[in-house]
Amino acid sequence: MCYPELFPHYGGREQIYLWGIIMLRTITIGTCVQVQGLLVGHLADGKIMVRVDERNFVGFPVSTLRAA
Repeated sequence: MCYPELFPHYGGREQIYLWGIIMLRTITIGTCVQVQGLLVGHLADGKIMVRVDERNFVGFPVSTLRAA
C-alpha cells in the first residue's frame, strides 16, 4: 500500500509505511518545540523528517518510553 500523491517529492517509495500503516513520529526542533507528523525519512546525522500538511520538518526523534 503506497500513496505517492501524499508525498510527491519522494515518489511514495521511501520507508514511510510500516506494515501498511502510516507512521506518525514526534521530533524535537531546538529545545522547546516539538512537531508530530507523518514520517518521511531518516537522515544520515540521526535526524528524521516529518510532514505536516504541505511542510517538512527536520529534527531529532523523541525517544519512546517503555512500560515497566
